[in-house]
Amino acid sequence: MRIETGTQLLLAEVDRQVATVTFNDPARHNALGLEMQRAMVDVAADLDRDPDVRVVVLRGAGERAFAAGADIDQLSLSAGGSRSAWTCWREIGKPVIAMIDGYCIGGGLLMALHADLRICSDRSVFSIPAARLGAGYGSWGVRAVLRVVGPAVAADLLYTARKMTAAEAAAAGLVTRVVPADDLARTVRVAADEIAANAPLTIRTCKAAIRHETAGAVETPEEVQALVRDCFASQDYEEGRAAFSAKRDPVFRGV
Repeated sequence: MRIETGTQLLLAEVDRQVATVTFNDPARHNALGLEMQRAMVDVAADLDRDPDVRVVVLRGAGERAFAAGADIDQLSLSAGGSRSAWTCWREIGKPVIAMIDGYCIGGGLLMALHADLRICSDRSVFSIPAARLGAGYGSWGVRAVLRVVGPAVAADLLYTARKMTAAEAAAAGLVTRVVPADDLARTVRVAADEIAANAPLTIRTCKAAIRHETAGAVETPEEVQALVRDCFASQDYEEGRAAFSAKRDPVFRGV
């Protein structure tokens, strides 16, 4: 089922509880222009509210790039107002998988870092070229990198602006998995289906807890505690226990 996004630069569809959002500007390596950024925020919110969606996959159109960062011509215009377009994928309560094939550069890498999982092809390339452009790179962008890799790897990416191979990215913990390009779509779909088959309330709780812990929270916030209570009070918890006792696969409904 296709979802209206308001622009052909961003495509979205839902297939069996998995939503796929496509950055659709392959002629420019799927540069994340302002039109695409604005559409992303609303699409993310709509997918988060949709009870039929359990997992979101982000991908780039074509076979050359996931996303090659912010549109250079609009870079100074977007610097102050684009944060919500990047963080919306971290803030929604559902798991987000970045399916990376080819260039994952600058803002494209920042977008991928806000996903929960990053699965890439072996021909993928990663870089943050801000230092080659003289562009400012604020604390919130650096923080996104540091949530995933250590300070030394962050410094390597930011100071040298060099291109990092898929193998280097995996060794640094920048990506979750590296697979042959021909296997990428299947691998991501299998992972998405595995997640979609699990208890949605539990996954939402885990994502909220991960988000708060990686933000440096000292105490467990009431939001997470309430989500934990909702899990134990849910019909899905009863279904999980019954399925475990009967040695069958559970069927979770998110209630």
